[in-house]
Amino acid sequence: MTARRLACLSALLHTLLFVKGCDHCECDQRGALSSCQLVAPQCKPHHDLVPEETMCDARGLKCCRMTCDGPGTMCLPEEGPSSSAYADLGTKTCKEGFKCVKAASRLRKKLRMP
Repeated sequence: MTARRLACLSALLHTLLFVKGCDHCECDQRGALSSCQLVAPQCKPHHDLVPEETMCDARGLKCCRMTCDGPGTMCLPEEGPSSSAYADLGTKTCKEGFKCVKAASRLRKKLRMP
């Protein structure tokens, strides 16, 4: 294997393991953009660990939910059921068809509201 080919494979592996964001819902029960990841010791940057048990656990992985405006935020489908449990933050960094939301209780805490 040539050094150039080895460098390309190494860069691809790094992208897949540490950089790539979620482009669909793989494991989050809410329908948020998420993926099964190796967690050592944390999810990839811009991802939160999903605390509930998911299908990833059977594969020795953990479900990590993509964040869109810091920890505690997630990208939910725009056409999904609306809920007062989430505050809509707009599209932010979510892909087309998804909106950035934050749990309403977390938003009140951030804004220091009762």
